[in-house]
Amino acid sequence: MTDGQADSRWVSAAEAARIYHISRAHWYVLASRKQFPTQIFNDGAKRYNVPNSFKREPNVAITVTNNRPDKQDDDKESLINQLSEAKEQLRNVEVTLLREQNDILQQDKDYLKDKLDEVQSQLPQILGMIGRLQESNNNNSQKIEALSVEKDKFKSLYEETNNMVDELRKERDEYKDVTLSIYNKFIDKKIK
Repeated sequence: MTDGQADSRWVSAAEAARIYHISRAHWYVLASRKQFPTQIFNDGAKRYNVPNSFKREPNVAITVTNNRPDKQDDDKESLINQLSEAKEQLRNVEVTLLREQNDILQQDKDYLKDKLDEVQSQLPQILGMIGRLQESNNNNSQKIEALSVEKDKFKSLYEETNNMVDELRKERDEYKDVTLSIYNKFIDKKIK
């Protein structure tokens, strides 16, 4: 590294797509595969730290066609070879992706299996709690029914007591009148 020159540079996905002549989607995959460090800058853009030594190599070698008749046969054969190589590379990429997907699905399956085992191990406890809650609910329902019957008894007793109080008030009023008349008769006799 020379003085004053950095060994890497920060580029956004759009800049990288322009510099390396690839799509942004391909850049995301490439940056992930190469594990370039990333950072969010003050302008809100995510940038990748790309070493100056990084050179993008094409997946398939591009050949220039030559229209000379003696070269056309070689070019056809070369193109067929390149096409078969490209097919093989594509097949290898597809196999790799399928293996990665299979590994991810296997991990998901193992995780879900662990969670299911955990839930199944807790199931007897949950069922026990549900049974206790139902039993407690039944006991509470019976207590509520008993309290309701007792409340009805007290209500009828209260009504009877009110009726008796009303009758006693009437009798008291009657006795009051009788007492008052007797009192008046004695007082009138004493005064005379």
